[in-house]
Amino acid sequence: MRRWWKGSCLGGMAALWAGLAVAQNPDSAAVRPLVPTRHWVVKFAPLFLLDPEPTVQFGVERVLNARTSVQVEAGYGAFVFNQMYQTSRVRGPFATWRARAEVRHFFERATSRNYRPAPYGSYFAGEIFYKQVVMPLQVDVERLAYIETEAYDAHRQVMGFHFKVGAQERLGNRWVIDGYSGPGFRYVKVVAPDRPAPLPWNDDPWVRETDWWFMDPVEQVLPSFTMNIKIGYVF
Repeated sequence: MRRWWKGSCLGGMAALWAGLAVAQNPDSAAVRPLVPTRHWVVKFAPLFLLDPEPTVQFGVERVLNARTSVQVEAGYGAFVFNQMYQTSRVRGPFATWRARAEVRHFFERATSRNYRPAPYGSYFAGEIFYKQVVMPLQVDVERLAYIETEAYDAHRQVMGFHFKVGAQERLGNRWVIDGYSGPGFRYVKVVAPDRPAPLPWNDDPWVRETDWWFMDPVEQVLPSFTMNIKIGYVF
């Protein structure tokens, strides 16, 4: 009985000291949230407005657990955003679409002094992306006794994968800044199925001098690199 009482007293004193240590150390794992308290982030990507083919792009991130989240984005850009393509050969608004989807793994340890559950902290991510640019062009075609202006669309499709490393940090109670970079590859395909014959692609001097992507039909795989900063609202 005395041994049991002695053991109980020692156990209680140890528990008391542990509780006091936790109370005096606000950075301890016992008082820090180990599970996400915010599960959604709505984001805007302002740097895509500075792209040669700019888009207004928004995304949504969904936190799945303390270390994992998924994110999807979509963007659209119209002719009015880009002064480079304002020429008589462009017969109307050209359009750019972008879409991205990724999975993020936040790798800060729960025992770290600065640990925070997702969506905060450093992360690895795998991303797939798609981009399409449709440029409506016109060209003068010589007929037997006259010259006719004919219209056609040139399409550039880009899809690929990036491996990214980044960090998402607080900008206040609800706002965050998200920055990342990483390498990958992209598959590029350029076609113009409605281009009038007999003109080959490279006989169009405006296309040749302005945008080499639309100079010839192409289908190839190229190295790629991504880097961006986004602003988000957490809820």
